[in-house]
Parts: sequence; C-alpha cells; structure tokens
Amino acid sequence: MRTIIVVLSVLLMISLSWAKGPSEKDPTQGYDRLDFSFHVGSTHPITDDDSIDANIHGAIDLAYKLQLAKMVGRIKLHCGLNQLTTEGDVLRPHPRWTNVSGMLQFLGPISGSSLHWYVQGGAGNYWPKSGSSSIGYNAGLGFSIPIVSSLKMEWGVDFHRISTDEAVQFMTFHLGVLFL
Repeated sequence: MRTIIVVLSVLLMISLSWAKGPSEKDPTQGYDRLDFSFHVGSTHPITDDDSIDANIHGAIDLAYKLQLAKMVGRIKLHCGLNQLTTEGDVLRPHPRWTNVSGMLQFLGPISGSSLHWYVQGGAGNYWPKSGSSSIGYNAGLGFSIPIVSSLKMEWGVDFHRISTDEAVQFMTFHLGVLFL
C-alpha cells in the first residue's frame, strides 16, 4: 500500500510540473480534441469464493471530447489491467485480466462547484493471464475536479463482467489523472 501511495504522489508531482498554469480562455473551448489519462487503484472480486482477494488495477485511456448540449461527452479507448490475489493454494495462479474496451462517458456539472460527475460504460475484449479472450462489459460512475486548466483528477468505481463459461465479475476503485 505504501508503494502505491508513493507512486501516486510522484505521478501527481510530475503531472503538475507538466501542466500549464491557469488561463483566461473560454471554458467552453477545448472540446472536439483528444485527451489522455491514467488510473491506478484496486480490483475487488464479486464472488462467493473466499480464497480470492483484492489486488491492483491500472488503466490508460485515450479520449475524444465532445460538447453535447449542456453536457460533455467523451469517446474513450480504455486499456486496463485487473489482478486479484488467490489465497491458500500456492499452486493456484492469481487471476488477472487485461482488457481493451470502447467506452462512452458523460459528464455533468455539480451546481456551485468546479466538481463534475460522470457515468460511463462500454464493451471490449478481456484476456486472462492464460487462455483465450472473452467479450466483457463495464459500467461506472465517479467525479472529476480540475486542478489547473490542463489537468483534472478523477475518482471512480467501475463494475466489470466477463462472459466466460462461469461469468467473472469484479469492481475497480480508481484515482485518475487526466491531461487535457
């Protein structure tokens, strides 16, 4: 856990050093363009199997922003790594999936603050540590807040379901840094 906090702190400092300072530009500008983000957090199983525990989650997103009436939309290419920990049997491998998903995200303002809520969902391909890939989907919600004009932080939770013989389900809790 300490390692994750140190890595997050270093990434935040690097992000802030790359970010431009506040500007006086029109806040409605900057749509119809690409942005990049990375996310770290934890993966939590949704199962009755007590021998499977939470572990790491990481993701990188490339998104195209759109202004949709009073809301902002983002079309995202999401690449993620989700690992769980297996306890007890030493020979049993830790479950892990990498995924590439196409997603749609909608953001809306929270009155009287610079905080925004978001909802998102999508589908894609999930690859296990070994074996063949499967189709899966994910849906989530969270909040984003601007740090400076070219940087935002996101906090969120996503539900994932992978269509295997015995469906795999897990939640991810994550903190993200968005470069605008």
